[in-house]
Amino acid sequence: MSSQILKSFDVQADSNGYWEYHANSSLFSTGSYRVQVQDDSGKTQEKSLIVLQKTANQTTLPQAPSFFSRENAINLIYFILLLAIIALLGFNLYYLIRKSSSRISRTQINLRRNPKGIASRQISRNFTTGKTKKHLSKKIKLLFLAIIILIIIALGAILAFRYYNKIKAPSIVNVSGSLINPLNNQGFSGVDLASGNISIKTSNSGAYNFNQIKSDEGIKITYPTLLKSLVETADKSGNQNIYFNPDMDNVLIRVIDFEARSQLDKIYPYLYPAAKQKITLSDFTKNYQSIFTSADINNQTINLGKTEVIGEWNNKKYDLLIPQVVAINVINRDQDETFYLVFDSNQWWIVK
Repeated sequence: MSSQILKSFDVQADSNGYWEYHANSSLFSTGSYRVQVQDDSGKTQEKSLIVLQKTANQTTLPQAPSFFSRENAINLIYFILLLAIIALLGFNLYYLIRKSSSRISRTQINLRRNPKGIASRQISRNFTTGKTKKHLSKKIKLLFLAIIILIIIALGAILAFRYYNKIKAPSIVNVSGSLINPLNNQGFSGVDLASGNISIKTSNSGAYNFNQIKSDEGIKITYPTLLKSLVETADKSGNQNIYFNPDMDNVLIRVIDFEARSQLDKIYPYLYPAAKQKITLSDFTKNYQSIFTSADINNQTINLGKTEVIGEWNNKKYDLLIPQVVAINVINRDQDETFYLVFDSNQWWIVK
């Protein structure tokens, strides 16, 4: 066996301790090799690798990207239809303007060429004035119609742009960071994370690392005491720290479940006590805005946007200055809402 170190690399195991590494074929020739694996605790294992024969690279057909999913195909059809409607409205507007201009021109030519049909100059003048007023009235109506059509075209363009953004193919990103407990600002270890078909556990320091993942898949967070899975947005490469505490997130999950079931009175007990002193149950439920409906009751995951810790947070609704809150942006379809979590009296509360 060769004693020369050919390659050193870091890998992360999944929740069951399994890992894999795809080495470049140019790294090896036929023969025997020794593979040495060392975990975070310093424990080392060795295995033998024997390369009997190198085979030629196989050519495979590339898989269709997720761009060609059923949902994206439907959005693409909507986008094409919207463009077709915009084009038809534009053509119709152009046709109406040309037709109106043509009529006015023919009327003026006829008035100049056929004055004999008018009994007198006064009648001719009145006739011409009436025609002019009539054409002005048509012009005004046409102007209003043109404005309405332009508004429709503008709205159609906005909708088309939104559909275009939806059907864009996801990019490939590299995301790393740490799961941080907001109570002590320390890393949260042993949490299962997944993106696509890649599954890992956070290290002892709470660190994680994902390479070559799709931007639309996010990072799925699961933990034994967590009521539902959380999916953190990961749409660009870079460092991304995630604030995580199962007790805090379970309060959020319960509140969202009550929203979906329209049981807003059951959210009131989770309201931060200082805020609860300033609003009655009736006013709280009356003014509560929800982004979840009965269609979301059976959702097994909750999609999160940005999470951050805010110190000295001034809440204008309840006129409160709170020393520290965790702001969690929650996404549901085309809507999003920020929930504020506060730790006080040894438990988590919500401010909303």
